[in-house]
Amino acid sequence: MANNISVTISGDCEAITVKMIAMSGVAHTLQAKRNGTYITLTPNTFPNPIPGEIISLTFTASQLQTTTVNQQTGTAAELSGVYMFSATDGTNVATGGVVAACNLDCCIANEINDFLSCPCDPTESPKLEKATKILLLREGAEADMSASIQNPDNALAKFNKAVEICNNSCDCGC
Repeated sequence: MANNISVTISGDCEAITVKMIAMSGVAHTLQAKRNGTYITLTPNTFPNPIPGEIISLTFTASQLQTTTVNQQTGTAAELSGVYMFSATDGTNVATGGVVAACNLDCCIANEINDFLSCPCDPTESPKLEKATKILLLREGAEADMSASIQNPDNALAKFNKAVEICNNSCDCGC
């Protein structure tokens, strides 16, 4: 069966939309993971769709909850990380995912702004190199999720490395 599902994040990074072509007339159940951990979705079904119909659900950050090993829940503070969604009608399964990297985009912009305001020779500042590394890791994570065979583990490793680099401080290097 073709994988007729798409997952997108809004430009303001406040919502994720899951769209798919209904696989049958049976209710489709939706499950999700954020960074490999299951999320409690409300709602979590596409009730009784018409086969071939385009159906969608949109979730905001406040709707996405992470369930931990000991079954405690907490509301997600922002859309950040690698999100995977699976829809099933009991027989067929469709999966799709997205990288929510808004925090990395802000980090890249901040590093470039800092680079532009460094008082020394730009070739002496590590700011541009740092921004480039974060950008390439973010792009690599997105490529892992847009491939015909998605690799959320590789995407998450790249995303986490980009966050780690972002959180490390470097001065102008003059």
